[in-house]
Amino acid sequence: MGISMGGMVAQKVAQMGGDNVNKLILGCTSAGGSRENPPRYPPTDRDFFSTFDEFKNDGSDADRELARTFLSKVLGGKREDSPLSISTARKFLDIFVERFIESRLKYKNGGKDGILAQLPAVKRYDGTSVLPDIPKSSQTLILHAQDDDIIPWENAYEMLELLANDENASVHLFDDGGHFFFISRAHQTAKIINEFLVV
Repeated sequence: MGISMGGMVAQKVAQMGGDNVNKLILGCTSAGGSRENPPRYPPTDRDFFSTFDEFKNDGSDADRELARTFLSKVLGGKREDSPLSISTARKFLDIFVERFIESRLKYKNGGKDGILAQLPAVKRYDGTSVLPDIPKSSQTLILHAQDDDIIPWENAYEMLELLANDENASVHLFDDGGHFFFISRAHQTAKIINEFLVV
């Protein structure tokens, strides 16, 4: 199972694993390359990194407010007609802000070095020759949220078309949940994954 950038790693692992991989779960990820549907509202690199430079990494209320503003912009899950209740969305954001602050306190340079390495790696990834090479015997479940602005849901169907085992693959779209549907829709996600694994 791989989520976001981890989904790209999982594609490669499944390809290399051959017949040893019988089930594959890909969440909010893409095939990259020529089959990628880009972010709907991508923050510019300048805006992205200038925000990181404003953090003091001291766990202050000012850092929390920066984190809230930053995460609200990039996480998706902002559709006005979303059935995800306002209270649930706020709770989800509150939890994520605290985790974000904790990670910035824990790692050198607030984790910026990791982000600097991750973004180019995602941009360079091309799975258009990887997905067709995943064995037909593998069963694949692709999960995505329709309001994911970071990696839009259309990418799910691009991956489905590329899979050689498309008869053993399926896509499940959540109405909402954004790029982190597996947290904001944790119970539903777990139920779907459990059902997939026990079949």
